[in-house]
Amino acid sequence: YQRRVRGILGIVRQKQLDKRSTFSQAQEMLSKWKNLLLAFVKAENEQDQVELIYGFQEYCSEEGNVYAELFPHILKALYDEEIISEEAVFKWEAESKNLPPPEDKFFLMSKQFLEWLKTAEEEEEDDDDDDE
Repeated sequence: YQRRVRGILGIVRQKQLDKRSTFSQAQEMLSKWKNLLLAFVKAENEQDQVELIYGFQEYCSEEGNVYAELFPHILKALYDEEIISEEAVFKWEAESKNLPPPEDKFFLMSKQFLEWLKTAEEEEEDDDDDDE
């Protein structure tokens, strides 16, 4: 996974764009490389998906955390592109939320997305209950 992660984010780094452009560039790159990532992440294998998240996390923490701020956006893009499942995100959250500082920084940075995902899941469950 590390080589694929490095390749995708390396393209973003080469562009040296401002942060807003970098976020959209990361989204674009994930969309472009979706099929390649899916080839290495088995759809039903939650642990593969979690490992992919950790791969992006590790890359974002290198080089003085230059890309740390990208991580929550990458996490959301991976979810939006259906490369990782909701269950994989929650499994990563469960493994990450009890880490000591500074190891918990990616969890803390992703809290807004995680809360949004939980709210969306609850609303979906409520809609399912209303349909019955």
